[in-house]
Amino acid sequence: GHTVFNDRWAEMLGFTPGEITPSKSIWEGLLHPEDKARVLAVLDDHLAGRNPRYECEFRLQTKPGGWKWISASGCVVERDAEEKPLRFAGVHRDITERKRDEALRSVLSALGRRLSETQATGAAAQVILDAAGELFSWDAAYIDLYDAGKDRLTTLLVMDTLNGQRQQVSPAYENMAPSPVARRVINEGPQLILRETEPPDPKEFTPFGNVHQPSASLMYVPIRHGGAVIGLMSVQSYTRRAYTAADLEVLQALADYGSGAWRRIRAEETLQTERNLLRTILDSLPDIVFTKDAEGRFLMCN
Repeated sequence: GHTVFNDRWAEMLGFTPGEITPSKSIWEGLLHPEDKARVLAVLDDHLAGRNPRYECEFRLQTKPGGWKWISASGCVVERDAEEKPLRFAGVHRDITERKRDEALRSVLSALGRRLSETQATGAAAQVILDAAGELFSWDAAYIDLYDAGKDRLTTLLVMDTLNGQRQQVSPAYENMAPSPVARRVINEGPQLILRETEPPDPKEFTPFGNVHQPSASLMYVPIRHGGAVIGLMSVQSYTRRAYTAADLEVLQALADYGSGAWRRIRAEETLQTERNLLRTILDSLPDIVFTKDAEGRFLMCN
């Protein structure tokens, strides 16, 4: 048979019209592995006459190596005497933005519930990185706390992929001044870094985890609350050109959404630390110390 795609179809995936040969096999080769079997089954059902129309949503790989969500619809417009399809016509629409918005809303809804049940900053960091994993494919990630008064970063959670499994790894630093790239995030906002073949500049970045496998695609966003930067978050991939500017916006939305809960948890931890310190001091005193409320009920006693 003969397949024809218009120029817009090629451009939608980042190709020039002459760079890609229209064919069913080319289209199948661009299908996301997780979508391929489902999409081909839907198409076969229509071609066989079991469904009156072909309608499906799936991901196609772009020339840079990323993925775009496509809404496809069409139908057989001519069959032979034996009802075998002769001509098929259809359209592909780019629905990546819609899918991204749907995924973000779903993730943020679940994130709010999970963070409300979280009482420790380390656990909150894990919840946020898990949420990021539902939005992006990532191999390495970390979350830092930032003390603006002291201009120091403290790593809260670091994850890397070792032997094919994501796992927590040791922090590369504690109580350190921001690196040049971290400084840009604090002062300028989100940063997207896409490396081709050049190695990372050791003056710019602090390696962590598997230092022999530097990330190729890196997203950095500030964690902000009330206009102030209280932390940094980075999601990274070993795959080249894995992220886009739109992905960076989604990661920033995730960080902004979690910042309120983050602030709450940090305040509760600080309060509990102060209470424990007060308790230690009171218990060390030789005299009896107590407090009562206005109705004479004991609130605290050593």
